[in-house]
Amino acid sequence: MQVRQISTWRTAATGAALALTTAVAGAATTQVAQVTALPKAENAVQTSAGRTFVSTNGALFEIKTTGGIKSAVKVPTQFSNASTTACFFTGLTEYANTLYATCAENTLMPSAPKHLLAMDLASSAATMTEIAALHDKGFPNGLASDGAGHLYYANTTLLSAGAVWRITLSGRFAVAEEKEFHKFPFCTANGLKFHNKQLYIGANPPTFVGLSQVLRYDVSATGLSNKTVILDSWNVIDDFVLVKGGIVAAEYLAGKVTHVSETGQVLNTAKGFSSPSSAHLVWDAQTAQRQLLVTEAGGNRATWLSTDWGLAPR
Repeated sequence: MQVRQISTWRTAATGAALALTTAVAGAATTQVAQVTALPKAENAVQTSAGRTFVSTNGALFEIKTTGGIKSAVKVPTQFSNASTTACFFTGLTEYANTLYATCAENTLMPSAPKHLLAMDLASSAATMTEIAALHDKGFPNGLASDGAGHLYYANTTLLSAGAVWRITLSGRFAVAEEKEFHKFPFCTANGLKFHNKQLYIGANPPTFVGLSQVLRYDVSATGLSNKTVILDSWNVIDDFVLVKGGIVAAEYLAGKVTHVSETGQVLNTAKGFSSPSSAHLVWDAQTAQRQLLVTEAGGNRATWLSTDWGLAPR
């Protein structure tokens, strides 16, 4: 495996805050680490065993920490078509000790090949292997698991309606069914999270100009119902993380992440990011603290922050 980038830790004692931080309650954030050379860093996941992965345009990376230094290590991938050598990796999720990822060979061409890949997390040197071709006309974006054998992915489209698709697994590395599960007539789907039989979806206008929202739905075997609006924004909402009592969302155009309650009250914001594409609450074993991990597509990097926002996982 190839090490792509190494960056040193920046602590509260030796480093500076990431940027201007605005907080309703006077809270603050401090940058503690950053890894660069992650092309159009798109999404991230921390597994139940504490491993961290970041998806990018061209590859999937695992973030390793050795001696207080973080590095991004390219994960080997294998596609069904041997001629496929690169893919724009997007959504990531974990289920049954397996890491799943979606990717598209061209995110601007609706007919471009799209793939679902999986990797056994029990092995530290496993290959990310394609287990199915995907059939949405757009590109697969946010990815979530319901913990019961289904994966959901957001179909992001340009200038047309988006959707949520559902994948039914017939084992950790096989797909029994893939189908369009919910269609959005006037918006396109982006980030995606599943919790307690509810699906949270980032919905943006098809032109990416206009009002974006994070929506919550009840999930049944036949579809989505009981829509609730969690967050409104004019800044294009990308992916987000569910935290106790609310969410932290990446607002792509505003260069910020926003912490809101489940009822939509803005609690904290942190600014100064370069096209933030996702936010994640992760555990740092070295400091025994929870940190906020933000991927930045415009900066080709991932940034770790300490906060006093009182964030806790759901």
